Amino acid sequence: MDMDFFDVSFEESLDEQLVNAILDVGRDIRRLFEGKESQSRILMILRLHGAVTQKMLIQILHIQPGSASEILKKMEKAGLIIRVPNEMNRRASDIVLTRQGRSVSEKLIEQRRGRYREMMACLSEDEKVSLFSMLDRMKEDWQQRFRAVPESTIASGDSSLQKERNKISETSSDGK
Repeated sequence: MDMDFFDVSFEESLDEQLVNAILDVGRDIRRLFEGKESQSRILMILRLHGAVTQKMLIQILHIQPGSASEILKKMEKAGLIIRVPNEMNRRASDIVLTRQGRSVSEKLIEQRRGRYREMMACLSEDEKVSLFSMLDRMKEDWQQRFRAVPESTIASGDSSLQKERNKISETSSDGK
């Protein structure tokens, strides 16, 4: 196979550069400052939101039900959480923090706040306000424009993105 095929470079538009920069920042936040430890994330969610069902945690964390069950069993065994009957749905249980879980979660939240201050230390207060305003405006716009697009449509590629992918495939198969 011709090695030049892999050495393809193209100039990204400003829009592409911005989206890639946002994606990079998001990845860095998760990798450097949030981590992937689900127990810590669950403790902070419970501290901030109080009692939640396992189903709600699965939706918030975007994890599989089996993974959630395994993590919650470990946390229960460690004395960080307990399950109590849900008053509105007898078949469901609410997950709540124990005294020990609250103590651990408070420490985690303080550590998180410190990390966030450190992450944003390179920006002035005015720059933070401007950045927040721009990101908020983007989020609102995307929610309005893409709210009606079913996720399955996006996942299946039935969109302009898929058309662009098809164009790229046709171009590369034509030898251009």
